[in-house]
Parts: sequence; structure tokens; C-alpha cells
Amino acid sequence: MKLQTVNSSKITWTIYPADDHSDFLESYCADGDGLVQVKQTPTGRFDLYDEMERLASFDTLAEALEGGQMWLANDYNEVFQSARHHQEVQA
Repeated sequence: MKLQTVNSSKITWTIYPADDHSDFLESYCADGDGLVQVKQTPTGRFDLYDEMERLASFDTLAEALEGGQMWLANDYNEVFQSARHHQEVQA
């Protein structure tokens, strides 16, 4: 089964469906290791996690992915750089 993806403005997130034991509907991960994740709650909110620590909650997936992207860039810049789906052209 091929996993689906979704883009924020600079990185691509892989969508992981929840299993029967999860307390969320889907999770989104861009780094492959789950350092920074966005999880969709049953109430429709999107929670941002750094490893197992909940950092913030957002109303929309787009806001959450942008927040996660910023967190990844600030705290795990090397991982962020390798996850970028496009490189800016230097003049």
C-alpha cells in the first residue's frame, strides 16, 4: 500500500492512517522518524507534536502543517533541509 502525501509550502508530509489503538484519526510526518508530527484529533483539531510532547493545536490542517514546518526548520534544520520538496534558486 502506497502512503498518500500532502504538501505544506516547503516540505512534503506523509499521511499515516491511525490503527485501532490510536487516539487520533491520521498523523502527518515529514521527517520519516516522527520527530515532528501533526495528528488529527477526533474533534477535528490538528495537534502539533515534537516527539511525544504536544506543542500546539490548530483549527486547520494547513495551519498545522505550516506550524510543523516552522518547528522542524527551527529545531531540526538539517532534517528540514532534507525534507524540502523544492530548493530556492540562488541568484
